[in-house]
Amino acid sequence: MPVTRDCAVKVKQQKSGVWTFVQPRCVRERELDLEDVEAMLDAEEVEVARDELRWLLEGCPDNIAIHYWLGDLAMREQDVKLARGHYGYAYEIGHRALRREQFPTPLPVDHEENEIWFAAAKQLAWCLKLLEKKELLADVVKFVRHCDPQNTLQLEALL
Repeated sequence: MPVTRDCAVKVKQQKSGVWTFVQPRCVRERELDLEDVEAMLDAEEVEVARDELRWLLEGCPDNIAIHYWLGDLAMREQDVKLARGHYGYAYEIGHRALRREQFPTPLPVDHEENEIWFAAAKQLAWCLKLLEKKELLADVVKFVRHCDPQNTLQLEALL
């Protein structure tokens, strides 16, 4: 698949006042492919799934879901450093989108559009804990708390 010009994740305010991530076209175009990856993983075809994810990433490098899945594959193999890299990149993609809008809130965890970013943030926090990166962990926890004032994930427990 060719790389599209605008592959940046954005955020927008909904009529209800909450903010949600808006995925670029290149992400939406890969949704069916991600379903195929899930089926591969269900069938324990891990290497094929990993190759597919890497291929999908080539045409859409800022795909939060793909980085999340690659992080999960790394965690399966207990490669916490690699998992941290993928979860961290997914987290950074969302962080950049939020920064462009001056860090708006609330960004609820339970909105479908936001779930994968929060899942990546939670897994990143866990990796940082395992790697004993206390300052980075505190920064992630603080930012997630800012985004979700309801404190749904309660990441403070990792500090």
